[in-house]
Amino acid sequence: MSVAVFLAVTAGAVVALKFGLTAWASAVVLLVALFLGISVGRRTVVVTVVVALAGFAVAVSFVVESWWAGIGPMIPAALVTGAAVGDAIRSRRELASARAERIRRDERLRIAQDVHDMVAQHVAVVNVQAGAAAHLLKSNPDKAAEALEHVTTTSAKVLDELGSLLGVLRDPVLDLESLLDDRVEVTVIGERRPLPATVDVTVYRVVQESLANARKYGTGWVQLSMEYQPDQLVIEVRNERSGTNARGTGHGLIGMRERVALVDGKLSAGPEGKHFVVRAVL
Repeated sequence: MSVAVFLAVTAGAVVALKFGLTAWASAVVLLVALFLGISVGRRTVVVTVVVALAGFAVAVSFVVESWWAGIGPMIPAALVTGAAVGDAIRSRRELASARAERIRRDERLRIAQDVHDMVAQHVAVVNVQAGAAAHLLKSNPDKAAEALEHVTTTSAKVLDELGSLLGVLRDPVLDLESLLDDRVEVTVIGERRPLPATVDVTVYRVVQESLANARKYGTGWVQLSMEYQPDQLVIEVRNERSGTNARGTGHGLIGMRERVALVDGKLSAGPEGKHFVVRAVL
């Protein structure tokens, strides 16, 4: 559709040039070419622009004599410029999207690796030993008892390692206090309640990353609020922005969005007046 519109507008520019509407035609061609460059692939853009330029040059030569002597070349210049700028915008968006997807994939792999390293191997041992105990229960009770002892020992290790992974997050207030200093103002609204372990992890990571960004790119002052609503928890981290134009890579925000999405939550982040605000609904 965008290709057809582009070619039609280019044809219309020939008529506009004949009636002295070169500037208006150039503006329209520029906008349509920009849209073309954004909406289709580079190969399609190149082919369409070449065809449009050739068609324009041939058609206008029959309609307007010496069209290239005045401001007539503004139209093909607008055509090429708009398409080039649009293609650059599209390419930049595609690169940003690919980078974001790579970061999401890396975050999933890292979480999966954490769980695998700390839990999965021991669970596999429990499964093998339990199967051996069931097989030996009648024929060799002593060996079955030994296998069950291994199950008990390994299960205890699993619980210990789960505690290492999530233990510091089971009391959110106590754990979060390790991230705070005297420049962080904390407000808790509503009655605190236990949260699922996955949500605990997400709360901790969101606060951790938000405070790190606030200290790195802000003035140092931070406001942290946690609002316990009946069916959700709302976390807001608000900091004053510094006067510099320092910007991060965005990896931290992408990682936070990925973690929040994994627990069916929503996260927003961006400037609000002189503040930068991260808000997570879990």
